[in-house]
Amino acid sequence: MPTLSSAAGSAPSMSWGEGYHTGHWVYFAFLSVANCLQLASFIGLMVYFIRGYLHSRKKKGDAISGTVAIIVPCYMPNEHSIIEETLEHILNKLECEQEVNPEASQVIVYCAYNAPDGWTHPIEDKLKDMDGKRIGKWSRSFRSIRVPDSKSKASNLNYVIPEINSDYTVIYDADHHPDPRSLCIAVAKLEREGVDCIQGSTYIRKGLNCMGKLIDAEFFVTHFVIFPSLQVLSGTGFFGGSNAVWRSKFLKTQAFHHSAQTEDIEYTTRALLSGAKIQFCPESRSGELAPVSVQAFWKQRLRWAMGWDQVTLMHFDNIRKGENISCLARMGIMYLLPLRWVILAIMLVSTVVQPIVLAVYDVHNFFLDGGERLQMTGPIQTTMWIGLGVLFGTVSVALGSVIAYERRDNRFLRQFVMVITFLVIAPGYLLLQLVLVSVSLHRIRSNKVGDWVVTQRTTAVSREAASDAVKPAAEAVGKASPAAAEDECTPSSVSEKPGATSSESATPMESREPSEVFSV
Repeated sequence: MPTLSSAAGSAPSMSWGEGYHTGHWVYFAFLSVANCLQLASFIGLMVYFIRGYLHSRKKKGDAISGTVAIIVPCYMPNEHSIIEETLEHILNKLECEQEVNPEASQVIVYCAYNAPDGWTHPIEDKLKDMDGKRIGKWSRSFRSIRVPDSKSKASNLNYVIPEINSDYTVIYDADHHPDPRSLCIAVAKLEREGVDCIQGSTYIRKGLNCMGKLIDAEFFVTHFVIFPSLQVLSGTGFFGGSNAVWRSKFLKTQAFHHSAQTEDIEYTTRALLSGAKIQFCPESRSGELAPVSVQAFWKQRLRWAMGWDQVTLMHFDNIRKGENISCLARMGIMYLLPLRWVILAIMLVSTVVQPIVLAVYDVHNFFLDGGERLQMTGPIQTTMWIGLGVLFGTVSVALGSVIAYERRDNRFLRQFVMVITFLVIAPGYLLLQLVLVSVSLHRIRSNKVGDWVVTQRTTAVSREAASDAVKPAAEAVGKASPAAAEDECTPSSVSEKPGATSSESATPMESREPSEVFSV
């Protein structure tokens, strides 16, 4: 492709780009666009961290003064073995209150779950026994709600959210164990920035086999490198479904789409189109469980890909018009959704095609026995060196982030090695994304998306243990003060209707469900 050297092995003197034909210039254009994208991402990343450093001097992460509703949506046949441990963690280890209020609870925890008709399990009896009581270290109010006719996380959320009267609402998946100070950090940033939602980061807390460690490294790079840069370039973050804090007032303005493969991204798109402000906060961290197998990982990522593609196609016209938002906000949503296909293609050229071209040149020159040697000269060579410089800077920031955020944890060395490993195999990761997008678009075009399917995850406790007597959470009920244990959730501190049962305590938001049906 690029200019050839002379037979003697030394290139003759020529002007910059002399001898290039159309193919050379097309390749040069692709590399230039890829470099511009990488450079913009690097600048965005540095801007984010500089802002973060300036804000770090301010006092943040104090106890929360407002009221908080914590929702843990759960699908029992898949998650009954982990929900008890998660609730015990949230009730006893997640920090929030300034002090225990004996009169009214500052925090209410909802376990909103769905299960097939006729499904029963001892864990359900435990949750019913805890329902309506004040539990745990901070004597937090607890509600257990079995959502009728629900088959998705979206339906579970829609059933509970209308009755919430708290200042803030935070959503955690059933396998999430948020870090003790994570909620305080997120709410402090939400108030400091004046936004509607703060999305925290996730990591793998259990299931750290080879695949789990790579996913953990991917999550770190995604939340501490890619998302901060994305926020600066697009002007917005997005809601990732779990470990996110919302202002309850805004959260109640629209419903989650129960048919969406990724109800969080669909909700985000409508929220952004209505003017919502969302930001990332990687310092607010929560641990989740790894998929139980490679097959479960594939199904999870394919569901994510189909969800993003569904939302992009469904809302493309609304994004293009952007009637209720500024031009800059519209461009930000375009960058998040439709342009991600273009960005993926550009990154594939930069990380996959370019190394192949270099390998072909090296192999050719290695076996050359006389004749012309192939060399990268002129504009292509210059562009390649610039790209390598930007890539080196980005990798340095990624590894620096590992040192900054993981150095105090016992997983530091493992994370440092696995992040390097993930960056090395990044071309393969991008090829996987290409395959996922291709399969996703084919299924959407063929109308073979299927129903929402919960991800099978590594269990934190055995199923045998799950069917035993109540341990952490139930013991917390017994340790609660007699008055607190007997107190029903009152309208002043809890949003449910007085005297409502677990299956009657909230009203579904079907009247506010989006009327659109996913179709292409």
